[in-house]
Amino acid sequence: MKHYMIGLAAALAVATAGAAGAAEVSGANVGVSYSGLTGSSNDATKLTANGSMEVAFSPAFSVQGDMAYNHFGDTGWDGSMFGLHGIYHPMMGTSLGAFVGRDRVDGSNLNFYGLEAGRDMGLMNVQGYIWHTNSDDDGTAVGLSGDYALSNQFSVGGRLDVFNGPSSADFNRIGVTGTYKMTSGYSVYGEVGRLDADNADAEGYLGLGVRATFGPGTGTSFAQRGLLDMLPGL
Repeated sequence: MKHYMIGLAAALAVATAGAAGAAEVSGANVGVSYSGLTGSSNDATKLTANGSMEVAFSPAFSVQGDMAYNHFGDTGWDGSMFGLHGIYHPMMGTSLGAFVGRDRVDGSNLNFYGLEAGRDMGLMNVQGYIWHTNSDDDGTAVGLSGDYALSNQFSVGGRLDVFNGPSSADFNRIGVTGTYKMTSGYSVYGEVGRLDADNADAEGYLGLGVRATFGPGTGTSFAQRGLLDMLPGL
């Protein structure tokens, strides 16, 4: 299964490269965010800088690349993420993707691969994913997110992420989000939610961030993936 998923993402990327003469950046974003648990685990704060870029080779095919850097408060841990998506657009507003990526934290790597789908319906957009890792111990994650535009500037939404890993490593995260769009492609956003992990008390979390979006669209087709993205933060 792992080789099939990696092959699928690579095949989509190679297929789009065949039309390289028509390649253009269809969307990109960069951002910085800060988040932390509201309980006693103050060393679990996370500072993140990330960026994504999507290159379209035709109306139907594109490739998206992701990068992120994370610093985890008083733990002294630093983490990074790299990801690649091969994306097919069967119709306007619909995106289907296969992706591969790697999280690296405190000198350890976690490779993951999965499938994703998204639908933009104007005022509302939703996307979901499933990914798997067997870098050391098998683990599977599923998630769903979306938002609804209340006005041209303000939208509200939510996200749910569930990770099922080796013994005592399961956790889930549920959050409510809000985004305010400013001029020139900038937006500020926040999230409030709850993290519930095995062998630990459930805790609330808060997060704030700012993002700049570039390109003719509204950014990239998909959000970033990986285990580090699922930990409290935006």
